[in-house]
Amino acid sequence: MDKTNNTNNEPMGRVAREAPTEESYLGRIFGGRFQATRLLKNGQGVVTLLGTDLTQGGPVVIKAAAARSLSTGARMRLEHEAAVLRQVQSPYVAPLLELGHEGDLLYLVMPFISGLTLERRLRQAPLAVPDALTVGRSLMRALHEAHDHGVLHRDLKPANVIVNEAGPIERVTMIDFGLARSTRLDASIRDQPVGTARYMSPEQAGLLDHDAGPWSDLYSAGIVLFECLAGRVPFQGDSVGEVLRLHMTVQPPELRSLGLAVPRALDEVIGRLLRKDPRDRYQSAEAVITDLDLIAGALDRGIADPALVVGLGDRRRTLTEPAFVGRGEELATLDAQLDRTRTGQGGLVFLEAEPGGGKSRLLAELAQQSARWGAWVLRGQGLDQAAQGPFQVLAGVAAELISATRLEPTLSDAIRTRMGDHCDAACASLPELAQVLGSPTAQVLGPETFGQARSLEAFAALLDALGTPDRPALVLLDDCQWADELTLKLLGHWQRRHSNGKGQGCHVLLVAAYRSEELPASHALRSVLPAAHLTLAPFQPEDVQRLAESMAGPLPEEAIAVIERLSQGSPFMASAALRGLVESGALVAEVSGWRVEPLAMAGVQSSRHAATFLARRLELLPPEAIGLLSVGAVLGKEFDLDLAASLANQTPAQAIAGLDEARRRHMVWAKPADTRCVFVHDKLRETLLERGSASQRQELHRRVALHLEQHNPQSVFELAYHFDAAGDSERALTYALAAAERARSQHSLEIASQQYRIAERGAQAAEGATRYRVAEGHGDVLMLSGRYEEAAEKFEAARALALDDVARAQLEGKLGELAFKRGDVKTAGSAIERALRLLGHRVPRSPVMFFVLALWETLVQVIHTCLPSLFLARRRLAGAETALLGLRLYSRLAYAYWFDRGRVPCLWAHLREMNLAERYPSTLELAQAYSEHAPVMSLVPYFSRGIAYAEKSLAIRKSLGDLWGQGQSLHFYGVVLYAASRFAECIEKCREAVRLLERTGDRWEVNIARFQIAASLYRLGDLPAAVEEARRIHQSGLQVGDAQASGISLDIWSRASGGRVPEEVIRTELGRPKGDVQGTAQVM
Repeated sequence: MDKTNNTNNEPMGRVAREAPTEESYLGRIFGGRFQATRLLKNGQGVVTLLGTDLTQGGPVVIKAAAARSLSTGARMRLEHEAAVLRQVQSPYVAPLLELGHEGDLLYLVMPFISGLTLERRLRQAPLAVPDALTVGRSLMRALHEAHDHGVLHRDLKPANVIVNEAGPIERVTMIDFGLARSTRLDASIRDQPVGTARYMSPEQAGLLDHDAGPWSDLYSAGIVLFECLAGRVPFQGDSVGEVLRLHMTVQPPELRSLGLAVPRALDEVIGRLLRKDPRDRYQSAEAVITDLDLIAGALDRGIADPALVVGLGDRRRTLTEPAFVGRGEELATLDAQLDRTRTGQGGLVFLEAEPGGGKSRLLAELAQQSARWGAWVLRGQGLDQAAQGPFQVLAGVAAELISATRLEPTLSDAIRTRMGDHCDAACASLPELAQVLGSPTAQVLGPETFGQARSLEAFAALLDALGTPDRPALVLLDDCQWADELTLKLLGHWQRRHSNGKGQGCHVLLVAAYRSEELPASHALRSVLPAAHLTLAPFQPEDVQRLAESMAGPLPEEAIAVIERLSQGSPFMASAALRGLVESGALVAEVSGWRVEPLAMAGVQSSRHAATFLARRLELLPPEAIGLLSVGAVLGKEFDLDLAASLANQTPAQAIAGLDEARRRHMVWAKPADTRCVFVHDKLRETLLERGSASQRQELHRRVALHLEQHNPQSVFELAYHFDAAGDSERALTYALAAAERARSQHSLEIASQQYRIAERGAQAAEGATRYRVAEGHGDVLMLSGRYEEAAEKFEAARALALDDVARAQLEGKLGELAFKRGDVKTAGSAIERALRLLGHRVPRSPVMFFVLALWETLVQVIHTCLPSLFLARRRLAGAETALLGLRLYSRLAYAYWFDRGRVPCLWAHLREMNLAERYPSTLELAQAYSEHAPVMSLVPYFSRGIAYAEKSLAIRKSLGDLWGQGQSLHFYGVVLYAASRFAECIEKCREAVRLLERTGDRWEVNIARFQIAASLYRLGDLPAAVEEARRIHQSGLQVGDAQASGISLDIWSRASGGRVPEEVIRTELGRPKGDVQGTAQVM
């Protein structure tokens, strides 16, 4: 007999660095008792050996893997379940003889079971109904025994079932119980063989936000039974991704529809085992045994097609998760929106409710239903009382996108193609997206000023790219009341794109859910007009009763009344109240149903408020569970089991026992790998956080921070948050600065500001250089955010801390830029003048000196133009940082002088900048000076020189990879061409400028470039196109708050349409304050 037939060939860990050889294992003795005699299987990081029990005799199977290939969480679960499995005595389960360590190996030993694997038996032919019933009844008895001990198999498939070799099946043994999949808990689903995925339940594969439990093993058993009778699995596919998609979207066929002579009742049992929603399946193996025994008995009596109502034996003496009740109308509305999305009419939907009002449950139902209909579902989650990272709500969407592209490699190319030029900007804001979109190019996207605008356009393009006509996308963002500012802007920006027709053909439905009480009237989301807006009302008493009885079956009226009073219409509190009644002994399960225990019920009724009742539920937990959850609550809504156990000073056995108790009481659920745990509801976490004193919470935060500092020092956002929450802001300082600068690099200014505030608390006793760094950095972020008053305070504080004149000049320049943004041009000019003087530059003070020095700079420029080889690029860039700072200051000063001092001072500042810049090789500063020179020459007019310098600027910026600069140079090129009446060429250059500037986020420059296009179209006589372009400029100006663009667009609009501009548009623009004379004149 081929002894490899009954070994489990699936991996138990990730691929080892070096494949072990047969010679390295033969003769090796494990645990001083089990000697390896033959290598049966070696692959994917695990070695399977045939061995001998030197103590008791007899053959054994030894499985070994490198201990380093397993996560700590996987080992914890494995060791706990191994201890439990030793207590299982069943003829249907291969016992575990030993789990241990041998050097750097973790090994498992099981007795060798003679026979064939069911997988090999099914290759010969499908089973007859009696044999299939034998297999099914045996498997269910094995599962019933193990589930009663709190252990799941997790990898039930024909390769893990041993049957007798020939004749009718009489002996069935399940092997690798709780071991095969347990030892791979840290492995990604995508790394699993296709064969494993064919037997995996949707929740175990991570396709549903639902805890794995007995119902998951029962689903796998249903697949095995289907294959026993049909000779194939119900969900076939060539890749893991395809198989998982079928699990979620395709209903398994009835066996009788395949032409198989199978009793209707057996077909219905298998159908019930294979339902997508775990709540709709059998909840216990015992109930399946009851039905299969009845079917087998009827067949033995000669009844070919026994009549049986399946599931009657599935009486629940424990509580299951609540069914979806009371929200049918809202779900129908969302379904209608999804139908519109399939036809290209996607958009944004708001869903709001009070805390515990059922929004998350409605989203889960929508996700499950939509996935069955073929939609691609992606989810994101807001966080509170946790470390906030950039775009936190979108992080979950990004993670699911990355997972999807691993399963479907061609998806990455499709997403990249649909996103076009926005991939680099998306990766800059969420670096993990590089796994999907590719590594960013070396090109400079543009100034930091436009970073947020770039991010908004990039993420809007990413959202659009997710959906297609064949597979629309459903993006669910929960708890958006905790979303960061830029994510909120994204929601509004994306919805406006589609509401004004820019995003026609949108196959994405985005549902943003939030708590009503945490969004005041002034909140950003309140100003967004979604495609639909749903508000969940509290449950009516009949809804509360239906929800409670979906969990428990019929309940006594007294219990229903208590649940209704405590819940006050909250679905979450209704389910929590029912669980609390059972946990406190107020409701007792008996054979005939549920019974009220009067004394315990009287104690429950003393809880007048929901918060008190939740606290009471927590107090009923065993110490190891409440200790684990208390640490988990500090870590976040989702936490790492290994880390929580370590911080709670718990052994693996204690941690697993505590976790299992919390799962049984439906307080947390574990993700498929069982190493990440999630609180079922924020209310539970909030109650845990409120249990202890402030000093206890600080101590927990301190322990978390110290652990992260030692084991994960790159988690700077978490380290800054936990040290600060622990009251140790000084220790948080270094991490807060790193986190602030990282958030700033991702253009997440609100998060950067939060981290700078932590740094400010920690820097009070720091050296001056550190306080300068904090103040200047925070000022930069506040200025970029448009919070100018606060930014000025930070810059002034930094100026007082500056160590030298260069640093002071930088701060004066920033104060000048800040004043310019606030419209105070005179103050801006004065600040920049002070900055230049600090750098040693001479700045004229009188009109006469401006005129004299302007003539001098003109002469210098004539010499540079005539003798470039002698006077240009004479100096090296090394050590020129201060000189380049001066060039940037002159550029800003020219703008300030244009508005405040007139043409001569502006000409002097511009020529001074250009002449100094030409001393050095090509730089961004020289390119900027040349680009500014082009429109200056159009005023002379000296068009040929203007065109030449626009081309020089463009060439430099292309060589330096400056995308924004290329866009500006092309725009200024277009300005000169328009002035020269070369309108067709102007349109060509400005359209290319618009493409680049949109990519880099400079909407103001985009609108002005479009104005050149509209004016050129008007001059060429293409009046309809000119009107359409003017309308686009006006709409864009309104969207981004560019009053100049929305105003000047009316000039072309009116001229090209013969004055047919809507009256309300003119009235609105007349009422808007204008910051410049040109804008006011063109509106008038």
